Amino acid sequence: MKSLLKSISNQPILLGSIFILILLILITQYQFWFGDYSRSDLEKIKEEISVVEKEIEIIKENNQELIDEKEKLNSGKDAIEGIARIDLF
Repeated sequence: MKSLLKSISNQPILLGSIFILILLILITQYQFWFGDYSRSDLEKIKEEISVVEKEIEIIKENNQELIDEKEKLNSGKDAIEGIARIDLF
């Protein structure tokens, strides 16, 4: 073990490369856990996405209702009279 440490310390390029590699790994891990778009932010973003998807579904349903009503109105005079009667009550 001592001979391995001694041979590594005699090779400064290898020692520097190992140090830089460890430093890069630590920086990457820090950004993953604590930086922008970290693991905790990912959970918040997933929750926001699910809320927006629910809102989109509601809007699609409302749009479909409006399309159906438009088709009824385009179908003729009887449909317009029927809707007018419903609106009076």
